[in-house]
Amino acid sequence: DQPRSRGLGDVYKRQEYVLRLLPKGTHDYKKFIKPSELSQFIRQADLQMNELMGMTYNPFTEVYSLGRDTDVNYMIATSKNT
Repeated sequence: DQPRSRGLGDVYKRQEYVLRLLPKGTHDYKKFIKPSELSQFIRQADLQMNELMGMTYNPFTEVYSLGRDTDVNYMIATSKNT
């Protein structure tokens, strides 16, 4: 977890302080919910996880992309268990 957490912090610093895409202090790594943690909450709520998708943003091309990388940004689709 340590190398990934440092990498995540670097991403946030670049977005907030270098590129000024977000207000300073927007992110706090201590509050980041990992996909595995969210999956646990989903199961506890008796929901089914349908899809997990990573999301990346390229600030130079201003293009968002969906993919497998869930280290920083991600989306989860769920549904009620029947």
